[in-house]
Amino acid sequence: MIRLEAINKKFTGFALKDVNIEVSNGEYYVLLGRSGSGKSLILEIIAGLQKPSSGKVIINGRDITSLPIHKRRIGFVFQNQSLFPHMTVRENIKFALNSKERILQQSNIDNLSDFLNILHLMERFPLSLSLGESHRVALVRTLVTNPSCLLLDEPLSSLDAQSKYEIRSLLRKINQGIVYFGESNKNKPMTVIHVTHDYEEALALSTRISVIEEGLITQEGKPQEVFRHPKSSFIAKFIGIKNFYRGHISKSDDSDICKFEVINEDENYLYFSVPKPEIFTQEEYSLTIRSEDVILSLDKIESSVRNIFHGVITDIENAVNGVEITVDIGGLDISSLITYGSFKKMNLQLKQTVYAGFKASAVRFA
Repeated sequence: MIRLEAINKKFTGFALKDVNIEVSNGEYYVLLGRSGSGKSLILEIIAGLQKPSSGKVIINGRDITSLPIHKRRIGFVFQNQSLFPHMTVRENIKFALNSKERILQQSNIDNLSDFLNILHLMERFPLSLSLGESHRVALVRTLVTNPSCLLLDEPLSSLDAQSKYEIRSLLRKINQGIVYFGESNKNKPMTVIHVTHDYEEALALSTRISVIEEGLITQEGKPQEVFRHPKSSFIAKFIGIKNFYRGHISKSDDSDICKFEVINEDENYLYFSVPKPEIFTQEEYSLTIRSEDVILSLDKIESSVRNIFHGVITDIENAVNGVEITVDIGGLDISSLITYGSFKKMNLQLKQTVYAGFKASAVRFA
């Protein structure tokens, strides 16, 4: 088990703030955040490349905060792979081992290289490799050191879609012990801590996720929990949920519908009709509305839709499943995903006035 206890690290203009993380053996743990949020710094502290200003790094019950890097048994794959350009692939892999280990582990090195499909690249130099091949070599070089856990810093960045798919599959197999170094590690799950800014990557790989924002862990949980119930607008927007709102609910005893007063930075009062929450409190609520559930119309919407707003189009963006339209409805943005056919039919343009609406049943409490 890897445990970070109250980790703080201060730099000029940035700080990690009271980071507490616990990663179980065999877990695939993802740190998700924007560039500069501090996620890579956490890996460096675990590996011993950076020393925290305060706090502890504990692995399997042992405090290793002051332990030298080479005694930690931690594998670190850097974002740029850090392969030596003047060495062949074989020499790069063996560089991590002493002379005795190079001889004793030759069979295991070949087996692992075969697993990762780089056996035919052994006499090549790094500059002649594709990015996908370089990632595989870096993984082999790290795994031959027989680490107790694997730290991955943006391992899929800059890869094309096919290479990302292949490396993701490979990382899952390493985590599950299907791909391993040495018979003693066969079917033995490998603990992985993976840093990324890509929420789809996090969803595809992780068993648990922490979201980090400006040096602070703001949410942690299973990927489905984090993505379905984001705790802040930052998290919601970061993982692709554009319609995220905070506010207060006015209780109603006569209906299944309540009034939701949106908290608006411009201090304009805006209300949504929403379903009654399961538990009513005076606390602040958060809710989300899928872009697909927001209707756009050039004329006032005549239907059972309870929430109808007149607004101005502020942004138009092509999406995989259609066109994403952002509408300002009185100081508040709402996003609607419509088909390309509907977009062309309505001839929508920036600064055009439209009606945006959604049913109360489309609301999901975060």
